[in-house]
Amino acid sequence: MPKSYDIKFLKRIPGFSRYYACNDGRIYKKNKKNFRQLIEYRQPNSKYLGVYLYKRKYEKLGFQVHELVASAFYRINIFHYDVLHKDKNCLNNVPGNLVPMVMSGEKIRANKGNLYFDKKNLSDYEAILKNYLKYDTSHYLWKKYIKLKSEKKYRICLNWLKLLLSAKNLL
Repeated sequence: MPKSYDIKFLKRIPGFSRYYACNDGRIYKKNKKNFRQLIEYRQPNSKYLGVYLYKRKYEKLGFQVHELVASAFYRINIFHYDVLHKDKNCLNNVPGNLVPMVMSGEKIRANKGNLYFDKKNLSDYEAILKNYLKYDTSHYLWKKYIKLKSEKKYRICLNWLKLLLSAKNLL
């Protein structure tokens, strides 16, 4: 961030009145007269940087930095666009390095519900497993699946089901 906090380098992020994206690819929060850079983090199993923004006092939302920078500089709705990096460096979030691409209709519908994964898919795979086990809930595979599901880690459950069913040639 320029030391003078010149507003010409900053663009407000749509939907967040106190948050700005800078032309250096970083996200800043305005506190009265000063700007403070937000701490960027890397999500596990992700190559992109993320930040948390507060919509209201206690409503914390996580976003990827490159999507916020693109929404501020290109005035796009991040739920309708994929944002790609020209130089393939996912840590370089400078606006000139970002290319917004329109999403397909299916992705847009999924993003409207802010779905990280499709729970309907989980129930579909679960039904295939039940059918394979002939609805025997005492089977060791079913018990293992229920244990995974009870931990409320749906992504792990989904991946476990996909691996198991593809190993059994059921997919």
